[in-house]
Amino acid sequence: MARLGSEEFVLFMPKTNLLDATHIAERVRRTIDSSEYTSRGLSIHITISLGLVQSFKDSTHAELFELADIA
Repeated sequence: MARLGSEEFVLFMPKTNLLDATHIAERVRRTIDSSEYTSRGLSIHITISLGLVQSFKDSTHAELFELADIA
């Protein structure tokens, strides 16, 4: 996992098929969605949206990031 932008992160899952990657992404989403965070005495509920793409040998990083934004 790496931070890509101010509010964007990327998680590479090599050798993971699309179905397993979908399950992992959903588990991450549920974990964050069900958690409550406290900052400066205020409770904060965070939600996320995820874009999932599958890469192929000729895929570029730019293409993958663009497809993930669309997804």
